[in-house]
Amino acid sequence: MNNTYLFAISLGIGFISSFSILKLTLQKRKKEKAKECEELKDEVINGLQKLK
Repeated sequence: MNNTYLFAISLGIGFISSFSILKLTLQKRKKEKAKECEELKDEVINGLQKLK
């Protein structure tokens, strides 16, 4: 009986930790994409200014 409780607890902890790691990686990717978008926007603005 105790073994099943320990298994369930460890399984729950494993899911929680994997979800938190997934959330952190998604936040990191989101920041990187925002940075790339900002850089592209700056390049487009600079290109348009050169055309004027």
